[in-house]
Amino acid sequence: MVDFHKDMFSKLFSGLSIEELCHRPEPPKELVDFFITYQLLGRNHFSLIYKLGNDLDYLITNINLALTTTVKEWLQKSYREKKTVFL
Repeated sequence: MVDFHKDMFSKLFSGLSIEELCHRPEPPKELVDFFITYQLLGRNHFSLIYKLGNDLDYLITNINLALTTTVKEWLQKSYREKKTVFL
């Protein structure tokens, strides 16, 4: 399940550029679609929490770490490629 989320985060950020995320008045469609899907899937989270049992803490920690790592790497790559400082 952690690997599934890593792949999902990688796909989400691989299609985004720093300009799309930071310099436009509206968010990119990929990001909006991601959060809509997340919201729809999260409506029945009690069933999933019950099924995960003792693995829940491990999964939450590692999924959060995967998202943090993906965003950090994406930002580092984006700024290296642009060699620009955004304020």
